[in-house]
Amino acid sequence: LCFDYETAAQAKPKMVFMLLLDRSGSMYGVMDDVKTSANTFLKSLPAAAMCAVSSFSSGFTYHNEHYENCNSGGFKLDDLEAQGSTELYTPLLRAYQSLAQEYFKDSQKAVIIITDGQISPSAPLRQQALAAKQDTLSFTYFLGEKEEASLIGLSDVFLQSTSDIKNNLNQYFD
Repeated sequence: LCFDYETAAQAKPKMVFMLLLDRSGSMYGVMDDVKTSANTFLKSLPAAAMCAVSSFSSGFTYHNEHYENCNSGGFKLDDLEAQGSTELYTPLLRAYQSLAQEYFKDSQKAVIIITDGQISPSAPLRQQALAAKQDTLSFTYFLGEKEEASLIGLSDVFLQSTSDIKNNLNQYFD
């Protein structure tokens, strides 16, 4: 009642993203592509969008302390090295829990995963991640191999490395 329709329709939607980067040993041959793809995703997201970046293998690391503007370029991805196993479910669960905070209640939320899909199995962690997903969209971008079985139900969209990232994201945001 405080706003007329025209004013409310022009408000920019709040968008927040978590980018999860696979740095496990199976990604050894494509780590440069992971860094390039991650930077392309970050630069392709809307100017007002906020992002956090985490990489994972046997454990996971945040590359920024707080959510910040996706286009800022301060996510420290140059030192990523491939090693260890692929334990995606814990960082994915943490991403969903982070995006479920009250602070992001009215935001459009998405997790973008860059991986080959070769994930260490853990049925209990997978179930916890599924339960925590709620209204958060998940995009999986495959580099290297493509094993989607562990991500079916968790990922809403699967993209191949042969797809045009910028065009796909622009179509989604349009």
